[in-house]
Amino acid sequence: MVHPSGISGPNVPTQGLGLAFLRVAFLRVAFLRVAFLRVAFLRVAFLRVAFLRVAFLRVAFLRVA
Repeated sequence: MVHPSGISGPNVPTQGLGLAFLRVAFLRVAFLRVAFLRVAFLRVAFLRVAFLRVAFLRVAFLRVA
């Protein structure tokens, strides 16, 4: 790739740093997105289990009473 100043090649300092920074930022965003989705999925599963448990206890209590 050619730098705007006319320098070409891998010894352009800003180009390498920019690519590394973009790669790190992309990996960080992807990791945060995966972690957020995992937390949201666990939260939904936990709420679903709690709701089913409350419904089951309510049905059992009504059946006993």
